[in-house]
Amino acid sequence: MNSKVIKTEEELGEALNRLDEIWIARPGDDDFDEREDLIDAIVKYEDENYKLESPTKEEFEAFWED
Repeated sequence: MNSKVIKTEEELGEALNRLDEIWIARPGDDDFDEREDLIDAIVKYEDENYKLESPTKEEFEAFWED
């Protein structure tokens, strides 16, 4: 497989649009390897650029109390 690297928000948008086009690709389809590469690249980019912090115990409790 080729390793796709996403470096910008614009490239992320393009990758997401392309993934939407080939989402139903199955093993053996021409687009399947590209789909898998895009998924890996999108996950890597989002993991590096969209950090999600776990709430503290107090934040968690306050959320559910409302």
